[in-house]
Amino acid sequence: MKSFRFIVIGLVVLIVAAGVQVGYFLYWSAQYRCNDVEFIGLRGSGEAAASPGSVGSDSLGSTRTVFSTLAASLSGNIHSFGLDYPAVAIDSAPESLATQWRVAGLAEYRASVAVGEEMLRHRLAVRRDWCGSRTRFVLAGFSQGAQVIGDVLASDGLLGGAIVGVVLLGDPEYGGGGYLSNIDADPGRSGIFGNRAFPQEVADHVASFCRPHDPICSIGDVENSYEFTDRQWVTRGLAPHLEYGTSGLSALAGWTLKAWISREAPPKSLIRYVKVQAMCPVPGPPLSAPKVTDLGVASGAARVYWESVPGADWYGVYRVSGKLIERFRPAVSEREVSWAVAGLLHGRPYSFLVTAGKCSEESVGSRSKIATVP
Repeated sequence: MKSFRFIVIGLVVLIVAAGVQVGYFLYWSAQYRCNDVEFIGLRGSGEAAASPGSVGSDSLGSTRTVFSTLAASLSGNIHSFGLDYPAVAIDSAPESLATQWRVAGLAEYRASVAVGEEMLRHRLAVRRDWCGSRTRFVLAGFSQGAQVIGDVLASDGLLGGAIVGVVLLGDPEYGGGGYLSNIDADPGRSGIFGNRAFPQEVADHVASFCRPHDPICSIGDVENSYEFTDRQWVTRGLAPHLEYGTSGLSALAGWTLKAWISREAPPKSLIRYVKVQAMCPVPGPPLSAPKVTDLGVASGAARVYWESVPGADWYGVYRVSGKLIERFRPAVSEREVSWAVAGLLHGRPYSFLVTAGKCSEESVGSRSKIATVP
């Protein structure tokens, strides 16, 4: 009986060992297979790394949504790789965080970034040497991970075109050049470590996303009372910096990478869409239709007036026929807003429909009176 027990235990050990070996084989074969696209994600400060001893897991952190959106939109094969660099955590207690950032050097943070830069360079070099031109690379980084990627790009460029697209989320050196840079709702700001400018050939392949009032990538606008002070940390803390996944920007970043992989420049309409999405962490309640108050006409032109709608970020102005004339974001402080429409024909009657919107949600329309253009 005892010998039978030993045989069973031995078989179990062999099966487990074989399973582990198969797992490692699958993991390493994935690492060395040359895919059409390799996605390299760099997590932010303090985000969890791969579990010690785990097989096939990664360290994508907040860039995971970027990858999942990208993978779902591509027809070719794509492999994700989470760079397992230190990504040291920063004490996020509001009363101490601002003071920490001011400490010259931030030795542990700087060291973590430096290690990340070398690991990223090594990964790219090894994969390029192994796969040649068959595999194209896209990079995504959040927070500290964005700084690592940005620093490497600023010094090394796109590696002869091997890197086809880059997205940065909450970059501590936000504010420099990029095809979709400066798309936040706080214009004129920069990252907590200043702003980084890329050479134009690099900037054309970089999209940098920064949420409004993010104290890591959007500081310095004293005029609008968001000066980088201890009070800012106490009143807002890191919340705006930690909500990229829920704001929709991570998914948008994935679509942007897809456009580059498909050798299409990201459509310019994304810029307006990003500005709106940056304000929207989660869908809100349905908006009411704006109340149209007047329609004034002049020679070849008209101006439609309506009352503002609480919670609206933009309004749509349509011809009654349904043709969109303009969609825009008014100043949120205006109680009544208006929009001028030019190029109208003399002697013809016109009427317009106005809707209110927030993010991708749009209210039902409210119709103006009919007026004839003189």
